[in-house]
Amino acid sequence: MPRVVDLTQSSDDAAPADNAQLRALEDAIRVCPTDILVESVIRLVRTDNTVQRAFSKELVGVSKKRKNNVPAAAPVAKWQTCDQCGENYDATEEDQECCYHDGELEVDEECFEDHDEDCHGPMDTPANRRDWPENFKWTCCDETTNSEGCCTGEHVPKQDKRRRVR
Repeated sequence: MPRVVDLTQSSDDAAPADNAQLRALEDAIRVCPTDILVESVIRLVRTDNTVQRAFSKELVGVSKKRKNNVPAAAPVAKWQTCDQCGENYDATEEDQECCYHDGELEVDEECFEDHDEDCHGPMDTPANRRDWPENFKWTCCDETTNSEGCCTGEHVPKQDKRRRVR
């Protein structure tokens, strides 16, 4: 019979978790919906100074260069996603190269031989882009979907389009 671990009760909050309890918590974190996980972390950070310091150490860094009127040494979100290449990068590190395409991805109609849009539907669909990436080309370099970017530059952080709720 499998051992059941009660994660809600603890006689000693300072005691380290045993392996089964730690694995159960890691599994719960992996399957937790993102919005619930984010709200849980924010709630913990606001109520526990130790948790706040630990997350600050992991997620907040100091910018090493002046950008967009933000002085160097200003606190910034350490891990960001680049709007150009889609990669996660450490915003506190300098001289990280971003490799991206600055064109649009278009259908290479020659690759869709015998495709009749009246019968088969449109060629440019998310499913076709996923299933046949070699049938789409970038307008900037005429390379296929999965090719390495043809432009290089600095990472550009993705702007969070959600409104902040306080």
